[in-house]
Amino acid sequence: MEVQTLSKPTVPLALVAVMLLATLTPLAVADNGRSNPDFVVSSFTLDDAGSMYLGGGIEVEDATHVVRVQVQNIGLGAGQASLTLLLQGTATSGDVVLDSTDLGVIAAGASSAVSVFSWSATLGANQILKARVSIGGDLDPSNNEDQMIVN
Repeated sequence: MEVQTLSKPTVPLALVAVMLLATLTPLAVADNGRSNPDFVVSSFTLDDAGSMYLGGGIEVEDATHVVRVQVQNIGLGAGQASLTLLLQGTATSGDVVLDSTDLGVIAAGASSAVSVFSWSATLGANQILKARVSIGGDLDPSNNEDQMIVN
């Protein structure tokens, strides 16, 4: 019985092919075939009419403020998004929609234009001002909102 062996050039080429396949495999499965968007509120600021950061909250004047919000798509695919500005007046009350805007399609890795809202603050402690981005098919909806406590 004759034992067949691989030729000398075939063995190194086979080893290189195996190593190359092993290094490319994590790249092929890194996103599990998904190319969905994942939106985050990347910037949420309050300007004008007097506001000051104190401790864990923001002291605001009973006046009209400018709210600026920017959204970033940290996902692997483009997606259509909308942004809503909300106010929760007390810890036990529901959210009240103050304003909203359509952000259009945001490409993967890109940011939206800064959305500018006008908010008329009223007196009251521990109110929660929220910026929430909405989209269907978002990979991680837990990161779609930012908020600030205002007094």
